[in-house]
Amino acid sequence: MAARPEFLLEHAWLRCCLFPFALLYRFIINTRNRHFDKTTAHRVPVPIISVGNITTGGTGKTPVVEYIARYLHTHNKQPAIISRGYRGTDGSNDEAKASAFPVFCHPERRIAAEQAITQDASVLILDDGFQHRRLHRDLNIVLIDCLQPWGLRSTLTPHILPSGLLREPLSSLSRADIILLTRCNQVSAERTNAICHQITTTCTAPILKTQHQALHLRALHSDTTTELSSLAEQTVILCSGIGNPDGFEKTCETLAYHVHKHFRFPDHHHYTQTDIETICALCTDHNATLVTTSKDAVKLSVLQPTCTCFVLEIGIHCDTPETLHTMIDQTLTATQCTPT
Repeated sequence: MAARPEFLLEHAWLRCCLFPFALLYRFIINTRNRHFDKTTAHRVPVPIISVGNITTGGTGKTPVVEYIARYLHTHNKQPAIISRGYRGTDGSNDEAKASAFPVFCHPERRIAAEQAITQDASVLILDDGFQHRRLHRDLNIVLIDCLQPWGLRSTLTPHILPSGLLREPLSSLSRADIILLTRCNQVSAERTNAICHQITTTCTAPILKTQHQALHLRALHSDTTTELSSLAEQTVILCSGIGNPDGFEKTCETLAYHVHKHFRFPDHHHYTQTDIETICALCTDHNATLVTTSKDAVKLSVLQPTCTCFVLEIGIHCDTPETLHTMIDQTLTATQCTPT
């Protein structure tokens, strides 16, 4: 199993060694942002809602993107998701294959947007779009994971790449129209409040608290679902190649699953037959059930694991959804009134 090199940054001594390079990176990012501040972004004739983050790794974008797409769909819109297609083997990516909505992938997201529009998309959701400033967006949503808000679990002090996992300095949050705090239910209220305070020093956007909630278990090779409680108090082995495996594991633990081992692979890991044989052998030895994520299920299903495997489906719950819905509605209304 491959190591996760970002964990090395939890050591303060290494962050100090990398600090000079972080200063250079900050200069490059600030120069880039000043350039885009003076540049007119490319517009398309439909509204674009961007869902992004300020750190590398996972903040729970996928369930948020799906939540927004479902909201738009229930309000008679035709949403499409625009993605870069990172680490895809066939021009798409793991999230694209797992989505219930049309997903258009291209390294140049302007081209993906134009492709979606030709397929009658009426609203575009720009997945992981906060740093992609070549394409104009009408609503900028930024996600911050309460488990590791600035990329590292051990500290709330922001550290920019490569001495930390921030893609941009916190001052860049000033571009956000709304902030969603994710996994608030997995941390203390004190930690959530501390994160909110840090955000408000650089950003005036409304801050909404959300929770990742387990919905049900789905059989790997079918659409058959079962109750979450069916694995309660039973031994499970977890397998994930996602940006924040801690959140996945915590969710399983709150469901009273007895986690014997968690195979943690790098984000977007391409599984091999050896990987799945090793995992299934351990499941057999310990009479355990394999549990994985929707993102990983796309690739694991191709390998035909011999052990029993369930996919833990996750949804998003917003404490004050009316605020998010109102901002989306206002964005759509304002865009319809704005000539392209």
